[in-house]
Amino acid sequence: MLHTQLAALALAVAAVTASGCGSSKSTTTTTTTETTPTTSTAATTTPTTTTPTVATGAPLPRARWIAAGDAICEGVQLKLETLGARTEAAMERALPQAAILYAAEAENLSKLVPPKSKAHDWEQIINDIHVYGEYTTIASQNLKEHRVAIPNSLRVKVAALQTNMITTAKRDGFKWCSKGE
Repeated sequence: MLHTQLAALALAVAAVTASGCGSSKSTTTTTTTETTPTTSTAATTTPTTTTPTVATGAPLPRARWIAAGDAICEGVQLKLETLGARTEAAMERALPQAAILYAAEAENLSKLVPPKSKAHDWEQIINDIHVYGEYTTIASQNLKEHRVAIPNSLRVKVAALQTNMITTAKRDGFKWCSKGE
């Protein structure tokens, strides 16, 4: 869930693209009948999909809920570690895969019914993972399209989201779901 490697990767993508790996240009294409200006758009920064709904039913005992959640998070962490994004080309390949892993992680975790006292935290953790995956998708798209500016506001949102996930997961007693420091 909270994977330092991918967090650094997403921020590295922001830094790489912001430092001039690609640029926002205005070009003109001329045909025999007309001229069409084409301008690269600003970086996309808004997640667009719906957060998974947390399952309802009989709550799991706290220890079982944490064990099941940590098993899901550990599986995702191990898969993320195999992506090996060290270069821009590798990042371009890894980020879409990471976004898929985060979406699946949020979906799988949403199937666990938390103890009643942890329901709000659980919804927040699942929402944060989902949105983190969306931001990973956005970073991937911007890298693929060689967009220059990933706004600082996006970087701040990603950092705040990661901090919130880590804090909440640790407070609730998760080991693997609180990785990321």
